[in-house]
Amino acid sequence: MKYIRPPNALILALTAANTDLVNSDALQIARQVDPLGDRTIGVVTKIDLMDEGTDAIELLQGKDYPLKLGYFGVKCRS
Repeated sequence: MKYIRPPNALILALTAANTDLVNSDALQIARQVDPLGDRTIGVVTKIDLMDEGTDAIELLQGKDYPLKLGYFGVKCRS
């Protein structure tokens, strides 16, 4: 908490795409010190491991858990 509590710190919240975004520990901790999501950046990893027929579009658009700085997706090159 000492690293994300200062008001000038950006919070990088990493979450795997194959888990529920609402239950993300990183986003829950970030929400404690940044309730409006003004300085939190969401990073969604493991997009390539998502179940067949699902996509990460709504996750990356921030419809489930909005952040002012948005989300970035990470996918392996393989």
